[in-house]
Amino acid sequence: MTADLRGHTPGWPEDLGELPAAPARRSPRHCRAGFTAGGWQGTEVITVPDEDDPAGETTVEDGPRTSVVPAPTLEPQAAPAPAPAPGRPTAPAPPTGRPATPEPATGRPAAPEPATGQPATAPGTAPDTERDTEPGATASGTTDPRADPRARAATIGWFAVTALVMVGLAPILLVSSTPLAPGHSHAWVYALLLTLATGARYAWLVADGSPRLFELVFWLFCYVFTGLAPLVQMRSDVYPATTPAIDTSRNAATMAVVAAGIVAFAVGMAVAGPPGSAAGNVRPNTIAPNRLVVVSWLAVLFSALYASKIGVSTLFSTRSQRVIAEHALSGNSSVLAVAKAAAMFPLVVAFPSLVQLRRDRRSAGVKGAPTMLPLLVLGTLLVTVNPISSPRYVTGTAVLACMTALGATATVRRTRVFALVLAVGLVLVFPYADAMRYPDQSTAQQVGPAQALATADFDAFDQINNTLKYTDTEGHTWGRQITGAALFFIPRAIWKDKPEDTGIVLATFRGYRMENLSSPIWSELFIDGSWPLLLVGMAVLGFGLRRLDGRAVAARSSASELTVLGAILPWYMIIMLRGSLLQSMAGLTVLLVCSAAVTMRQPMLRGKHEGTTGLGAPVAPPPRHARTPIPVQLRTDGRYKHARQRSGIW
Repeated sequence: MTADLRGHTPGWPEDLGELPAAPARRSPRHCRAGFTAGGWQGTEVITVPDEDDPAGETTVEDGPRTSVVPAPTLEPQAAPAPAPAPGRPTAPAPPTGRPATPEPATGRPAAPEPATGQPATAPGTAPDTERDTEPGATASGTTDPRADPRARAATIGWFAVTALVMVGLAPILLVSSTPLAPGHSHAWVYALLLTLATGARYAWLVADGSPRLFELVFWLFCYVFTGLAPLVQMRSDVYPATTPAIDTSRNAATMAVVAAGIVAFAVGMAVAGPPGSAAGNVRPNTIAPNRLVVVSWLAVLFSALYASKIGVSTLFSTRSQRVIAEHALSGNSSVLAVAKAAAMFPLVVAFPSLVQLRRDRRSAGVKGAPTMLPLLVLGTLLVTVNPISSPRYVTGTAVLACMTALGATATVRRTRVFALVLAVGLVLVFPYADAMRYPDQSTAQQVGPAQALATADFDAFDQINNTLKYTDTEGHTWGRQITGAALFFIPRAIWKDKPEDTGIVLATFRGYRMENLSSPIWSELFIDGSWPLLLVGMAVLGFGLRRLDGRAVAARSSASELTVLGAILPWYMIIMLRGSLLQSMAGLTVLLVCSAAVTMRQPMLRGKHEGTTGLGAPVAPPPRHARTPIPVQLRTDGRYKHARQRSGIW
């Protein structure tokens, strides 16, 4: 592709000739530059058109007035126009003094396409971003199997490998290692079918490689907690010690509740549309540096105050000792939940935000990117949210959020690897993460991988079973539990009849000694509104998560970063899905407030294409290294440099 700017730019030498080939773009790019022409100053925004929208425009802004003129298209020069027929008048030149733009000749040879099906790039020109190295990468940040045979092969290969592990090897190994017990439940077959379905869906998401982290977390949770775990428990007739005396006659009904919720979730996603169309017309967010510094220092101070109250040595003791020290601070569960959330989750927000701010400043060539403050926040985070005494779900949220902020899902290839490692880690690593927390009762010292799925960590299925028994005996609560979770911040001294945690309600009903039990989202919805609330609630959840994933897909398509919540909230979803909802609300509120404090809305950018991703979602301008459409060769060309200095453009 070439371009001829002579006659369009003041001071451009006539003997410069045609420009070298410019690198092809996968999506419209924009270049904003100040210039001086004709005695007045303005800003020129150049949109480099792509093959889907060849009508690029240049918007010239000079304060009160804005005019639109054709942008210099980077297309091959048209063949010389044939001589006019005898007697046919020639079109007069425009009155502006600029030469008339010749009409494109019919039959102009099209630019040759590369053999691989990818857009051609100029020799010696590196791809804009790392994701461009993926064969067949599309503007949405995923791989289009139809775009390139290599992309098709990569997608099929990743799907085959992931499905082989999650749909083939894992169920076969678990079934073979857990022989049927004499009193086993025949509903294990339904658990096996659900395992195969959710595993296949997760394998497809891994192969697709798009940053749909919310959907990845949901299907992985269903695969492990409502698929593999019930499969082992019902075949071996061994259930978690914290939920004894499960009514096995309700196992089939429990699987029906789980399956109905998953189907409703899938329907909600389908209604929301594909991830690309779910981005919506949302203004992009960017980091507010001053507010981020304030939030970071407040997070460090809150954590230091929290550590001084319970003792620094307690942070590195066992989990039981830390819980005792925390309950000594306050007997009010609501106040204690807010205090713990304020000591941990602002750090979880601050560190990814500082990493993103540092990356944005470096890409923009701005000096003074923070260095010491991120290290201080990271050190405080490691002390406060350490894996020895902190809840494993909170530690996992912090670790996964930091990895996401550091680029674990920045490209298609990284997303695939990260998702596959995440699945293996949740099944094999998570049950053994309590080896240092409870040295005398470590799962790693007692059971193997299959038996670990029948421990208290995987009691979601059993609590749904208890929910069915509770509703058959006591009836539904009709919104009471969800209302209590939404108004968690009201102390019980004011709200005398404030609902208890749903896990505690179920444990008290069954007479369990251990009351700190989970309450999955299926239990929360079913106990409050039976089947209608379950189906509607799961459909709304699927719709909302698909919309949130659409923003992440739009962010990758524009070569920008995930939002702060986009890097943190997907991993916190594991806590919310497992429940209980009341226990998770304090942390969620702190995450939302801190994320809103460190971000700010960017103004909409004017122009036909500028500020859009092609998916309907406005985005920030591309990074500095991807903004200019000028070929690399011209940046060192002496003639071009002389012309640029004379014209004042770019």
